[in-house]
Amino acid sequence: AHENGNCRPCTYAHTKSGCLNGSNCEYCHESHRHKSQRPSKATRVRCKEVAAKALEAVQQSGKSKDRKALHELAHQSAYM
Repeated sequence: AHENGNCRPCTYAHTKSGCLNGSNCEYCHESHRHKSQRPSKATRVRCKEVAAKALEAVQQSGKSKDRKALHELAHQSAYM
C-alpha cells in the first residue's frame, strides 16, 4: 500500500517517543512527505472574524454579486 500511496501514515512513528504500538500498529511507519500544518488558532480566528464581517457587509448590501464572491471565498478554505 505504501508504494501506491494508499497507506495511512502513523502520526507517532517518527516522533521523539515513537509509536507505542510498534509492529502491531495498523498504520504505516515508513517515511512520508509531510503535509502542510494547519494554520494556528490565531490565524483561524482572524479568518473567521474577516468572514463574519464580510457576511455582515454582504447581508447589508443585498447585492447578489457580493453574495456570489463570498460564497466562492467560503469554499476555498475550511477555515472560513
